[in-house]
Amino acid sequence: MKHIFIVNKISGKGQNMKLIGTLEDIVLALGLDHEIRLTQYPKHAKAIASEYAGYDDVCLYSMGGDGTLFEVLNGMDLRQTLAIIPTGSGNDFYRQFLNKESYDIKDVIAKTIIAETKNIDYAFFNNERFINTLSIGIDAKVNEDASKMIRKTFIAKGPAYIGAIMKNVVVPKSTRANITIDDVKYTGDFYILAIMNGQYYGNGKHSAPQANIADGFLDVTIANRCPATVLYPRLIKYLGGKHLNDPYFKILKAKKIKIESKEEFIYQADGETYHGNNIDIMIEHQSLHLKTPVY
Repeated sequence: MKHIFIVNKISGKGQNMKLIGTLEDIVLALGLDHEIRLTQYPKHAKAIASEYAGYDDVCLYSMGGDGTLFEVLNGMDLRQTLAIIPTGSGNDFYRQFLNKESYDIKDVIAKTIIAETKNIDYAFFNNERFINTLSIGIDAKVNEDASKMIRKTFIAKGPAYIGAIMKNVVVPKSTRANITIDDVKYTGDFYILAIMNGQYYGNGKHSAPQANIADGFLDVTIANRCPATVLYPRLIKYLGGKHLNDPYFKILKAKKIKIESKEEFIYQADGETYHGNNIDIMIEHQSLHLKTPVY
């Protein structure tokens, strides 16, 4: 097998560059046929992954955060294998395998290389792919604002998300849309519509504790519009994964989802921000080959 390590140079505030020597030592010790490719510009990880389309027996390693993973997923040939080395600042999708704030990255690299490959789900949205999350509403606006703060300042990801949350919940804005979930239609105003394949998003928020990445379903949470006095305590429950029995949340399983609105809205897919008013989403059951290390 050919092992292609796609390394985001700026992910994790540039810490990845310090790991290149460590990565080289590990792959040479294992005698791997490998290449280490460094990203040079935005979306370069996607372009690198697409270079290997059509090659047999290839494993593509996404070495960065959720954004790098999103790019590699969208550039790769799905007949190949995907692996994740979590060296970004969020690593939300990876948390379901290793939910720790600190870990030995050498151990992670070694275990990932020799890990078992399993077939997991991913999803399409408007002809693109996501592996972890797509959401509309307050959380998408929080993601956009936090990302701007991180890019333009020296604020770390955790404080940036806290600041963005505070900004967007003081005067929350709802979104009105028609939502079709497996042919059942819902219409109304909501604060959050979160569609999850993984369990975590938003820098560790446990929004879908029952999600399973190989069950053939997306976990959908709808937080309908309500008075602010009701919203604030519910958001705290939601961010900690304690909302499953709260009547203010509608929680569903879905294979396909359609969202339509007369007005443009902000949404995010695996941390990437989009603007639109029409989204079609469909799960692809166990169609992605992913190395899944055991800790």
